[in-house]
Amino acid sequence: MLQWDGTDWVYITEADITVTEVDGIIGNEVTDATDATLQLNGTGTNADPLTLDVAPLGITDAELAAGAVTLPKMAPGTTAGQLLQWDGTDWVYITEADITGFAGTETGSIFFAAPATFEPIENNAAFFWDNTNNVLGIGTNTPDTANNIKLHVIGATRSGGFISSDGGPNFPSYRFDSDPNTGMFWGGAADQLAFSVGGNEALRIREEGTTDSEIVINGSLELTEQLLDENGNTGNEGDVLRATSTGTEWSAPQIVAMGKYVPSSANNLQGATVTGSAGNYQVILNNPIASADYIIQLTVENTYTINFANQTADTFDVIITKTEGGAIGSPLPQWFFTISDF
Repeated sequence: MLQWDGTDWVYITEADITVTEVDGIIGNEVTDATDATLQLNGTGTNADPLTLDVAPLGITDAELAAGAVTLPKMAPGTTAGQLLQWDGTDWVYITEADITGFAGTETGSIFFAAPATFEPIENNAAFFWDNTNNVLGIGTNTPDTANNIKLHVIGATRSGGFISSDGGPNFPSYRFDSDPNTGMFWGGAADQLAFSVGGNEALRIREEGTTDSEIVINGSLELTEQLLDENGNTGNEGDVLRATSTGTEWSAPQIVAMGKYVPSSANNLQGATVTGSAGNYQVILNNPIASADYIIQLTVENTYTINFANQTADTFDVIITKTEGGAIGSPLPQWFFTISDF
């Protein structure tokens, strides 16, 4: 064959042919892979030519464009409802029955996200659901089921507001676990609040007008401290509480008349005289009082009972009887009286 050697044409044989470029472009021959995505195979001979292939696990996030892998490109499962789970080596198909790691330690466990890892965890001593009785326990995994309780909290609670049922004397809205028929309930009418003890209403608070309120006590009242009047005064020993046009106030009474009456004897009475006999007397004031609302205090010897009647501005009757009944007999008992006014 003829070959140009750069100066002249010369004769050569096939053994003398050296091919260094076949298409006139330098740099388009592959000699090796540049990263772990591809790998170069073969020795570069006719029998073992060079080839390029994707390396195992060579496709990473860097090689995938956003949204490149879509659902149609993922192989479908073999059964409806299957899930994909990484088994540590590969993605495998599983069913819901194959899922592990989410089982509670007992019936009623409630899962919540763990700190930092956000994995499902439980804490039954702090948060528990009694599915049999439909009761939620907070601070306990044995919530009380009595009296139709739906929420049992061990510890204090805080709320921006609370709306309760109306309740009643025998089953108050706010009651006690150890004494469920004692507590507070709605009074059955607007602006009324009631309290019960042992299923019986003991006290009621209700609105009186637009600015005042009224307290009704169904029973005796025991005070362990002093009682204040409308002026905030406690009064002095012996004072009485009087009604005024605006409320009540403590006032010191003034003695109008007083004395000790001994039947069939001369009596030195002050401010009054006494008439009558045999347990039926009349006290006559020397100076009539402007109204008949003065205070009368009477005492008599033991085994007798004393009362007054027919009180007017200047007189009242005194009736003495035997405590055990029958005529008062002789000698007639002596008795005392004090008349006070303000």
